[in-house]
Amino acid sequence: MRERMRSDTEEIIYHANDLPAPMTLGAMLWVAVGFLPLPLALLLHWLMHRMPDWARWRSLLSAYDAVTLLALALTAAVGFGAALFALRQTSDSLLRARLQSCVDSAGLESWQLLLFLIALPIVLILAIVRAAGALELGLLTAIALSVLTARRIKRYPRPAVNLVPAELAAEVEPLRKQQGHPVAYQWSFTPTPESTPELLSLTVAFSPTRLEEARERPRERQSEGDWLRYLQADLMTPEIVALAAELHDLHEKKEWTPFQRCRNLLALLESFQADATGASPRFAIETLYERQASPADLAVAAYTLLRALRETVPQAALVLRNDNSEAGIGIAGAEEFPDSFRGFFHEGTAYLFVKPELTRDHRGLRWVWRPIPEDWGAIRVIRT
Repeated sequence: MRERMRSDTEEIIYHANDLPAPMTLGAMLWVAVGFLPLPLALLLHWLMHRMPDWARWRSLLSAYDAVTLLALALTAAVGFGAALFALRQTSDSLLRARLQSCVDSAGLESWQLLLFLIALPIVLILAIVRAAGALELGLLTAIALSVLTARRIKRYPRPAVNLVPAELAAEVEPLRKQQGHPVAYQWSFTPTPESTPELLSLTVAFSPTRLEEARERPRERQSEGDWLRYLQADLMTPEIVALAAELHDLHEKKEWTPFQRCRNLLALLESFQADATGASPRFAIETLYERQASPADLAVAAYTLLRALRETVPQAALVLRNDNSEAGIGIAGAEEFPDSFRGFFHEGTAYLFVKPELTRDHRGLRWVWRPIPEDWGAIRVIRT
């Protein structure tokens, strides 16, 4: 990786995939010797010192016991193998992230370093008075070497994400300050299955002039080209960008993952009132201003906002039924999901599929995660 300057407002991202395939000596010592074989080595050491004198191996040196050195070598070898196997085989991202923080000197916690500094003089004193043997000294030395030799793995610092293009800043900022026709959104979202729903809210303003211009646009939405025109119409509309920026600030404060951010956006749209009257199709800016939509309108608004949130959320696509009468959203990143949860594959990428539907009373809207309906036939996938 090329070097990149880091500012005071940026932080290093510790990503599980950053773990290098050829493990460094310091990393292996830290993980294998420092963690895995320690209980086994201490158990062997305890058993060995309770053997009768005639069963002990003759010491090669008066200050060192050959059995303890052998026990350390054997347990360290087992630890090396187990650690390397675990790192190669594991698919648990949380475990890999934890191991990453251990092998990276930048991830060394202050309490770990303090514990090492405290343990060093204690063990040395015990060694002087012959209360500690080669095993303790060997383990401590291995951990010390791991701390000293673990090299910092260079990564790109995370740049501050700015969703507002420079050419739109003068129009977006007044909307974020609610100068215009303010629209208040309020919805609930459950970030994780075990957590309680959170009540969320935000407010942005809309320009009456741009709303009037949107109402003058052609309303046809029958062909694939019509759908594409709806998707492209509001990608750079200041109201869309302002709402995306407000959502991004909320997401950053909550420290949600990209998929949680995507689900939160869908939860916001799910709070809108359903329009089952067959009114003219709405563009995204109209749906977000009126907070009312048909299922197809909701899909257009969802795709537009996901595109406005850019790299902070997973890649999205609009999915059309073969007759262009219905639409849903494809969310990339379904490779590790079971087949029953995957929606479809497109250009080598596995997508989840979520479809907006009317509730049973036709007054509300809900998102349904499911495979592509069989009666949709040959689907069309649109990305702008």
